[in-house]
Formats: sequence, C-alpha cells, structure tokens
Amino acid sequence: MKIFLFSTFFVLILVSAIISQDILPLDQQIVRLVFNGEYIAADSLLEDQIKSDPDNPKYYALKAHAVFYTRYFDNTGMNRDSLVQLVLDYTQKALDVSEDLDETTEVKFYRGVALGYQSRINGIRREYWDAYWEARDSYNYLEDVLQENPGFYDAMIGLAVIDYFTATQLTGWRRTLAWFLGFSGDRDKALEYFSTVAEKGTLFKPEATFINAMMYRFFETDLDKATPYFESFLALYPENAFMQGQFRTLQLNQLILEKGVAYLAEHIDSLRGPYGINNANVLNGLGYNFINNEEYETAVTVFQINVGLYPDIANGYDSLGESYMLLGNNQEAIRSYQIAFEKLDSDTTITEQFREFLRENIQDRLNQLSQS
Repeated sequence: MKIFLFSTFFVLILVSAIISQDILPLDQQIVRLVFNGEYIAADSLLEDQIKSDPDNPKYYALKAHAVFYTRYFDNTGMNRDSLVQLVLDYTQKALDVSEDLDETTEVKFYRGVALGYQSRINGIRREYWDAYWEARDSYNYLEDVLQENPGFYDAMIGLAVIDYFTATQLTGWRRTLAWFLGFSGDRDKALEYFSTVAEKGTLFKPEATFINAMMYRFFETDLDKATPYFESFLALYPENAFMQGQFRTLQLNQLILEKGVAYLAEHIDSLRGPYGINNANVLNGLGYNFINNEEYETAVTVFQINVGLYPDIANGYDSLGESYMLLGNNQEAIRSYQIAFEKLDSDTTITEQFREFLRENIQDRLNQLSQS
C-alpha cells in the first residue's frame, strides 16, 4: 500500500530556531538528541526546563517538535493517535502561555510555529477549515518575524512548508479554499527558503537538511540534489537508522537507473546486505519511487522481487496489484489483490489498524477492477 507521505512529511512545520543570541547550548543539545533518535534523553531535559520555566513557550514548542520526530527517529511505543494528541497538547500550551506575553519577535515566532503544527495536524485529521485558518495565521506571524529580523533564518521553514504544499499538492476544492484564504503558493520561494535554512540556519540547520533530503528524494524526485543533503545529515548523525535506510534506498534507486531493474533481479542476493534490504518495506518504498515517476514496468519488477523475498507480507501483494493496475494489466492486478486479501489474517508484521485499512482498500480495488 502506498504510504501517504504527504500526511507525514508536511506535518513538518517544524519548530525553528529563536534569535541567535537566545539559543542556549542546552537547546542545541536537545535538538541533537532528537535527531540522534534519543527521545527519552531529550524529553528529560525538556521536562526539566518546563518545570523550571513554565511561562516560557520555547520548551513547549520544542516538546511538540521532539514528540513529532519520534515517529521517524525513535520507537517510544506510542501509537499515532497518542503522538498527534501530544503535539496538539504542547502546541496549545505554547499558544496559551504566549498570550500573556508581549508580542515580541520571539513570541510571534512561537505563535506561528504552534499554529503551523496545529494546521498540519488538522490537515491529517481532515479538519480542513481549521487547518487553513491556522496556516494563514501561522504564515502571517512568521512573515512578521522575518520583517522584524531578516536574519531569523530558521523562521523560513514554516513559510516554506506552506508555500511548497500549496503550490505543488493542493488540487480541486482544497486549492480553491486555499486561494480564498489568500494562499497561492510559491514553489521557487519555498525551495530557496529550505536551502537558506540548511545553509544559514542555527538551531535547526539539521532539520532543514533533513527536509531537503526527503523533499528532493520523494517530491522533487531529484536524486542528485537529494544525495548531498543525505550525506550532510549523516555526517552529523551517523547513527540515525531511519536516514541510513532512506539513503541506502536512494542509492539502490540510482543503481537501478544506472544498470536497469534486471540487474536488481539478477543480483538481489548479493545486494541485500549492502543496501539494507532486510524487510519488505525497503523494496516496497523503492517501488513507489518508480510509480511516482510513472515507470510502472520497473515498479512491477521491483514488487515482484519483493513478494519473492517476503511471500507472507500482504502489503507486498497489494503494492504489486496497484502497479499492475496502473500498467493496465487488470487480470494480474486482480490476482495480486486476491493474494493480498488471503494473506491479511496471517500477516503478523502489521497493526490491526493497518490490516483493516488494507482490507477495505483491497476490496475497493477488486470491486473497481471487476467493473472495468
């Protein structure tokens, strides 16, 4: 099943840095721990700061930031709903605390950050009206920050996320609603802002580097531009398992582009170790890279290899069925979806929530294919 990357990626209205002179070594240490996948240690420092300075919105915002990134960099055992609720709780606390403060540049920044988080969480929840109003207010606050202090580079991340998402991803009535609220989107400006923060950002320079790596890989589909951002990130955080895996998959993608997918099929046994192909998700994600580029025949081959390596994974057959359907081979698509459906109950690698999601999706696809 295609992972809805937007929902997860564009929640990244990430907490950005405060004015340079107010960044403490402790703040930098917290961010390092978050990006190193050490959430418990980061959370301990955050809780200490919240207790010692409960009227400062900074650490509530940083707490939301840390909680969000656990879904990528650390396994805390919290489910998605719990993570989402924690992000909302701490961003709301940052907003509540900031209401009692003078509207300095810092306070505007924190309000913009908190509203940006809430906008994206409401987007995930499909509460679009609230999401758009919050995004608009977030944008206004963050623009004020840059007008008051053009060197406040880290505030650009929130603006860039809103501009990029609006310009490249909204369609239909959602784009009309964005236009009604004053969002037209500016892709070029967004790319410039992302790059600026990765180069000149202070506390969240690694964050901008992460965003650029993932954005150029998945949304811009420019692997050459993504590569140096991955390399820069891993130079700072070489133990980050998530980014290690993402980078290996990118390199595997480049290998296929260079030598052809037949090379992958022929040498899969020797490639599994060097490229970290140790579960079905690796090739599943790789296959969707080719689907996104409308290279459906290559995607079919990648998914065929995947189900050969992991024949008990229902999601692998679901993805294979989708690639066949996009290729126009409805007979093989139906066959693959039927196998996926049969394997759902015995697949121990997925959650019950995802199992039911797959079940509904497979049934919908089979009904659609039977009528075509």
